[in-house]
Amino acid sequence: MNKLVVITSVSMANGYRLAGNEAYGVANVKEATELVRKFIDNCEPVLLAIDDELFSQMDRKLIKEVYDCKHLALVTIPGKTTKTDNRLSQKYFYNMIRHATGVQIHFKGESNGSSK
Repeated sequence: MNKLVVITSVSMANGYRLAGNEAYGVANVKEATELVRKFIDNCEPVLLAIDDELFSQMDRKLIKEVYDCKHLALVTIPGKTTKTDNRLSQKYFYNMIRHATGVQIHFKGESNGSSK
């Protein structure tokens, strides 16, 4: 991959730009979907970092296209700013790790990915 592209909320985009990344701030999932479609169609090698909250709302067919695309690599980035209880935090991080690595993990005290 020769470039990193970040798709995030409008309020977070400038922070990524200040860090030297190409960043797009979007107001909703529809705008994010249009950007992702553009990167699929452009056939340019890109590491695509998408806000996890936006990613989780995208159409599953589009996500499959991204995973199948030979010139895109996908990673989700944390977008959650509100504090949650421990069990919800574990589920959130479990899903982030699963999306990034494809590996199912278990937290201490769990079996088969479910809290007891």
